[in-house]
Amino acid sequence: MQPQARTRDADDMREPPDPVERGSCALLLRALDGAKYRSLEISIQLWRLNAPGNREWTQGDQLQTRVELLREGTRIERLPAGEYRVYSPYQRAGTDDPISFRVDGAETTHTLVVPMPRKHKVSLEVYDEEGRLLDWKEYTRYGRRRSWSGRRGPSWIEQRRRKQPVRWVRGSGGGMSVLCAHAGKRIGPPRAEPQPILVGEYPEDDKRGRTRSAAVYRFDGDRNEVRLTHYHASGGDRTYVGLSVAIGPIRDAILLPDGRKAVDAGAELKAACAAVQRTEATAPDIWRTLPIRVTVNLKGHEELEFEHRLGRKLTPRVLKPKTG
Repeated sequence: MQPQARTRDADDMREPPDPVERGSCALLLRALDGAKYRSLEISIQLWRLNAPGNREWTQGDQLQTRVELLREGTRIERLPAGEYRVYSPYQRAGTDDPISFRVDGAETTHTLVVPMPRKHKVSLEVYDEEGRLLDWKEYTRYGRRRSWSGRRGPSWIEQRRRKQPVRWVRGSGGGMSVLCAHAGKRIGPPRAEPQPILVGEYPEDDKRGRTRSAAVYRFDGDRNEVRLTHYHASGGDRTYVGLSVAIGPIRDAILLPDGRKAVDAGAELKAACAAVQRTEATAPDIWRTLPIRVTVNLKGHEELEFEHRLGRKLTPRVLKPKTG
């Protein structure tokens, strides 16, 4: 007789409950912005430190509740006396969480000082072959926040452990990206005296994860586009530098094996420069050294990729037919 395979019950796939204790204490909690000292509305986690164990779990730090704090403060009731600490995923990345405090008696009043993400300006200087600033014609901006699921939270947690061996391990974790795009076109002619492009104002990262923004700018005439990637790490205003040159001569230097220009056969050429951040150590004319990445595609031929640099002599490049 064939032994029957054991069927996993749904309860095997779930960790046992870890109910919080209730008590007779109350906490009136409010939060202030660490820079402006203004009252905040913010989501927080209230952790009870060194909470006693129970039938399933050992002693350790326990998430007592999640709360939306109001500007005037929020009252949290039925808390057991003890030491507590607050964690907020909306706090500025890289900053220390508020220190612990004690809750005891009929009502404890406590004020948190929370370092919040600050805004910074991002600008872009794009130069032509002669070192003149260019005014943008059109752009596409992208924003992406990468957050994580699974076991993420306060780094200071003293973990509670299951007393019984785990019978079933359920996968967790992973990343999630949220992507949005915004496009725009210039109305009217370019400015007589172009200025650095104001890309936008961006908040610094919070503890939910790292944020990256990107933008692509295009310019009048047959020129390469400029791509900018900006990480929202802590810091002040930032300026990036890019280069946009006429790509007609580059296009004319791409040939077919029979000597004809590849563009005449319908070849698609893309050229882009990746902007770099200007720092105190950056040379004033760093735009001269920036490479332009060129990609050429034509049906029936291998893709051609190469870098072009300002002042470098253009040598003819021949597309190779695909074999097989």
